[in-house]
Amino acid sequence: MNKTPIIWDPSLLFNAPMSYLYDPSPTGKNDNITGNPIPSSNAYNQNYVLRSGEMPSTMIETNTPGNPFSVQIVKSSTGEAVPVSSLSSSELAEIYSGSFKPAFNACTADPTCYAIAVKNNQPEGSIGATYGNPLNYSLTLYQKPDLVNTPINTPTTTPITYDPIERLSCDPTRMWYTFLKNTPSAINPKGALTCPVVVQDTTTTTNLNNITFAPSRKCICPDDPTTLKQSDRCYYYCNPVIPSKPSMWSSPTTWIIIFIIIAVLGGIGYYFYRKRQNEASSVDYSKYFKKKGGYFFFN
Repeated sequence: MNKTPIIWDPSLLFNAPMSYLYDPSPTGKNDNITGNPIPSSNAYNQNYVLRSGEMPSTMIETNTPGNPFSVQIVKSSTGEAVPVSSLSSSELAEIYSGSFKPAFNACTADPTCYAIAVKNNQPEGSIGATYGNPLNYSLTLYQKPDLVNTPINTPTTTPITYDPIERLSCDPTRMWYTFLKNTPSAINPKGALTCPVVVQDTTTTTNLNNITFAPSRKCICPDDPTTLKQSDRCYYYCNPVIPSKPSMWSSPTTWIIIFIIIAVLGGIGYYFYRKRQNEASSVDYSKYFKKKGGYFFFN
């Protein structure tokens, strides 16, 4: 099986429908031919506008039931986590109708909701998810912040980088995507903010040994990543570095044990040395010697 990681894909948002039918008083009846719900006379389409690289100036979540709404990319037939690019048009349509529509209709129904924001939770160059762990796209509903509480700029950019009409701020990291509810006086007629472009490094480095990983979008790992050579660009990407276990000699406990053993052995040695000295000093050697002519001889 291909081991290519699953990468967070903004195309899911760029290709999402910008209009959703909302019915405040559904009839509860379905069409006999199509099986689709028959809308009431009060149903209407609510339009939304996507702002890339912008986020609500103040992150005030609504109290809408179900908020936030989770979208996980899996094949409906198998339940397998897959990249967005591998989904068919019908599978994408099912995700938009099954996961996106409830979130957008909830925002339409809630007068306090003015935007749905999504944050990319997988920075450029990160390793990504595996086929067993789908990436999550969280659709979070937000209230419109007061103008007086809207920051005049984001912490890392100057000059003013917020829109007083849309109440959006520039996101220098470009990790945020915001769907604005297109209601009267909600969309700036001048268009989106002109936000500064921040050039990001497309690689990421481990904090273990400064090995640089290649951008994940450019690496396709073989079924057996160990067949790659260390000189190959994707070697460390496909073979993540596992921290080695620390040496026993680097542990303070090891040296404490060694000190105790040396102290015990030294104490035992000293004990027997002193005992031998004491025994030797108590021996009466006079009975073994006899003085003759000024000299001592053995008896």
